[in-house]
Amino acid sequence: MTKQTLAYILALTLMAFAPILTDAADYLPKNKADGGNVNVAGDKDYKNLFVGGGNVSINKKILGDLFAAGGSVNIASPVEKDLFAAGGNMTISAAVGEDARLAGGNIIINSPVGGDLMTAGGTVNIGEAATIGGDFWSGAGILNLNSSVRGNAKLGGGEILINSEISGNVEIRADKKLVFGPKSKVLGEIVYRGSSEAVIQDGAQISQIEFHKIEKTRTASAKRIVSVFLLIKILALFVAALIALKLFGKSAHSIVSRPHTKPWVNLGIGFLGVIAIPIAALILLLTMLGFLAGLILIFSFVLALLFSSIFATLFIGSLAERWIFKKTEINLTWKTVIWGVVISAIISLIPIVGWIVMFIAYLMVFGSFLQEARTRLEI
Repeated sequence: MTKQTLAYILALTLMAFAPILTDAADYLPKNKADGGNVNVAGDKDYKNLFVGGGNVSINKKILGDLFAAGGSVNIASPVEKDLFAAGGNMTISAAVGEDARLAGGNIIINSPVGGDLMTAGGTVNIGEAATIGGDFWSGAGILNLNSSVRGNAKLGGGEILINSEISGNVEIRADKKLVFGPKSKVLGEIVYRGSSEAVIQDGAQISQIEFHKIEKTRTASAKRIVSVFLLIKILALFVAALIALKLFGKSAHSIVSRPHTKPWVNLGIGFLGVIAIPIAALILLLTMLGFLAGLILIFSFVLALLFSSIFATLFIGSLAERWIFKKTEINLTWKTVIWGVVISAIISLIPIVGWIVMFIAYLMVFGSFLQEARTRLEI
């Protein structure tokens, strides 16, 4: 995937969040102490539901839109409207009434999708029962398509297998291999870009392929690696921000709040900290008595930078909530994580200006983190 494709995915993601990031939605777990595993079941009806956790299972019909995120996500009951899901391993075994947007490491779909389907993942397997009522977009390392598509299809990946009927036009980019299986049937035009011609197995009924040969280059491979890395980074940051919000509730609120009230003070402290701490650590490392202290300081510095990058996501999310919803108080919730991750990713795609904005946000939060650490040490 290119940066343009990634930006397109993020934009669709943000639009998908719009009906969910309102007060009309339900959020689970309600209590942070509920733990990592979340099972949605019981008698309560849910219209628009947002749920996040380590392992998420949906065993209750959702009457509206569903957003689910976790290490593993299992959708075992129908979703009447739109579905957005993100996770490491994902299984969709119940019908989705309208559109579905899925991102994860391994995605398995064995149920109908009434509208458009969009997937981004490492391995995507779509079974025969998973009829797609609209258009299909997919970016994957390995894609196995065994379900019918009533609209158009736009596919990109390493290895792609098509073994079903596609009613509309098809655009494909396969870096390694494209195979049309014996049950494949494509009624519309086929435009294929790849390094080698498509493999057409006996029984396949497809129209003429417009083939564009793409020579493999190191630059193209590097771009694909960077794009995959960016997608993994977004998913990892999302999970890390959820965990940080759960484990460091009060401290997270303090760290995020300071840049709102005193942005320049925190920016200055963060800037000085980024410069002074490594210098101090280097000086300690050059002395025999301070060597161990220098190692500890370096480790603490790296850890502080890591946590600051996570809390910066929450800070950006809280800024978005204040500007969009005109909030006066800072209340860190699951919605804040969503806004922060998506907006941070979009800003990071903007050359120079976006990078400067993110760097300033990191410095502000880093300065606030140093102040919070000092406060905790004084207690």
